[in-house]
Amino acid sequence: MQTTTNCALRIKLSRSAVIAACISSASALASSKANDSELYVYGGITTVVQKIQSSAPETVVGRFGSALSADLFLEKGVFDGKALLYINHSQGYDPLPSSNSDYEGSTGGALGEPAYDEGFSDTRIAEAFYEAPLTHVLTVTVGMFSPQRYFDNNNIASDQTRQFLGHPFINNSAIEFPGHRSIHAYPGGVRLSAPLGKSITLQGALFEDAQDYSGTFGHTFAIAEADLAFGTGNAATNLRLTTWKSNINKTSGIALSADRNLGEDYSVFARYGVKTLPAVSPDPTMDDFASSVKTALSAGGQAIIGGDFTVALGYCVETPNDKTLAKSTWIDTYVSYAVNDSVRLAVDYQSIKNKTFGHPINALVDSATVVSGRLQVDF
Repeated sequence: MQTTTNCALRIKLSRSAVIAACISSASALASSKANDSELYVYGGITTVVQKIQSSAPETVVGRFGSALSADLFLEKGVFDGKALLYINHSQGYDPLPSSNSDYEGSTGGALGEPAYDEGFSDTRIAEAFYEAPLTHVLTVTVGMFSPQRYFDNNNIASDQTRQFLGHPFINNSAIEFPGHRSIHAYPGGVRLSAPLGKSITLQGALFEDAQDYSGTFGHTFAIAEADLAFGTGNAATNLRLTTWKSNINKTSGIALSADRNLGEDYSVFARYGVKTLPAVSPDPTMDDFASSVKTALSAGGQAIIGGDFTVALGYCVETPNDKTLAKSTWIDTYVSYAVNDSVRLAVDYQSIKNKTFGHPINALVDSATVVSGRLQVDF
């Protein structure tokens, strides 16, 4: 999740994707400031409220919800590298699971069941890692950090605090990052990165394949990516080819992400990914295994109007592994207004058809529309 501005302490409706976007943006900002003698503290606040209209009964799915997140980053140059600590607090209410991804603080359970709890509150040390050069071309990152901080980035659709709210636009749905489908994770891992000239960068990482940091590498998640950047300024293009493999679920896949500037105020993006699943689920208790995303395609663009307004439109289609289930489609559009360099307001609209392939709640929620308001403050 790359952005060109800082975003760190966030209040978000979908904490999974929002935090991934925030941390990557914050990293870009702090990397330009860090030195060996100073400690930099920065962050942001984001709050989101949303109104739901769906085919589900009023008693089953809440019609209104809000959430907030506070993210604090502390970064200091150490020797030739940098050390980063990221602390997050998030809380709120999820009125429609998966409309903007699921919350880590939820008690879980199937929608409509007594065990299901839409509310959440969670405070944690989300990331703690050290990054430093090994040679003049090779950089290593070691510790607990988000895979989405570095992989499957997109300049137009990766940052939920400034761009699309719908979770398929934050990362490619066909990439099964650690945390698996509904929960964003901050696993332990090691990453190596090396530029090849001015246009190509290769990177690879090995993480523990768990929902969050567990301190054990009983299962591993491997991911590698080649980044190609060409053109400059108003004609810049970025291509990212990603391949990955999850040891815990025996799944693997490949994905392509692209974004391009069309002049000073216009840009477009596209993502495509395909997942390979085993013939038999390694865990028969995984109810959502058959409905996992098999392929995902998203595309869209944005326009900057008058310097302060950003208007964007995105479309995504996901196909399930089970041929008896129908595909899922998402339309997401937003209008964002930059009050100043630190404060941004936005209105976001989502139209979702056959959400999560109608499984296991197709009788309750076949389609939904989500109207959201968002306030973000950086500091």
